[in-house]
Amino acid sequence: MSEQSGSPETFDVESILSTLKDFQRSTVEYVFERMYGEQGADRFLVADEVGLGKTLVAKGIVAKIVDALGRKPGHRIDIVYLCANRDIARQNIDRLNLFGSERVSQASRLTLLPLHLKQLRDGPNFVAFTPATALDLGWATGVARERALLYWLLCDVWNLTGAAPKNFFQVYKGNDAWDREVERLSAEIGNLDGGEIDPGVKARFSAELAKSKGLRPAFDVALKNFQRRRDQPQNLPRAMREQRDPLIGLFRECLARACLSALEPDLITRAMWCAEVWPPL
Repeated sequence: MSEQSGSPETFDVESILSTLKDFQRSTVEYVFERMYGEQGADRFLVADEVGLGKTLVAKGIVAKIVDALGRKPGHRIDIVYLCANRDIARQNIDRLNLFGSERVSQASRLTLLPLHLKQLRDGPNFVAFTPATALDLGWATGVARERALLYWLLCDVWNLTGAAPKNFFQVYKGNDAWDREVERLSAEIGNLDGGEIDPGVKARFSAELAKSKGLRPAFDVALKNFQRRRDQPQNLPRAMREQRDPLIGLFRECLARACLSALEPDLITRAMWCAEVWPPL
C-alpha cells in the first residue's frame, strides 16, 4: 500500500490531489468538471506528451470520482483499468489504486469475470484488463478455462446434456487435460459463495444469447458432429473447425457483454500513449 493509500474509511481526496503538480491538478479538475458537470461528457481524452504524468492525472480523477460517489455501506464503486499488457498494468495499478492490493482483481480476460465478481466488495474496486484478451474476441476460441466456463454456463442456461457439448468446447485440449480443466472449473464454482455463479451474470448471459438470433439452432446443428470424443481433437477436419470456432467466438462475445454489464463500471480508464477515461456507462 502506498503512502497516500488508505482504507475507504480514511480516504482523503485532498491528500491525494496535493501530491500532484499544479498543471496535473488543473487537468484533473477540468476533466472532472467536463465529465460530471451540468453537461457531462460521455468520455474524455487526455493527450499530454510522454512524461507529463497522465497516470498521475488518472489517479487524481479516480480520487475525485470515488469521493463524489461516496463510500456508503453497501455501495460498490468499480474502476476498470484497460492497459496494453499485464506488465504495464502491474506497474501502474498501484498508482491508480488508492486502497491497497486487496481491492485489485487482475481478471485479464473479461469472460472470466464471473469467477472474480465474488471478490469485489463494498466501496472501490479496481479491475485490470488487457484489450487483446478482454475485448478482441472475434473467431478466437480463447483459453481452456474460458471454454470450461462457457460449457458450464450453457449446460445451466440451456439445460444441455450428453457428451457433445463438452466435446464441442474441448478444441485442441487433450482428453485427460480437458477433463481436468472441466473438473477444476466445476470445483472452483462450487467453492463460490452458495456454489453459484453470480445470478445477475447468468441472467444477462441468457439475455445476450437470446439476442443472437440463430445461435441456438446453429449450435444444435454443430453438436451433431461432436457426439463422439476423438483421440486427437487437434486433427479435427477443417470444415468442422470452421463451423465450431466462430460459434465459440460468438459465445465469448455474449459472455463478455454480460460480464461488462454485470460489472457496472463507474469509471473506465485506458492507458495508451495518452490516458483516456470514461464516466459511467
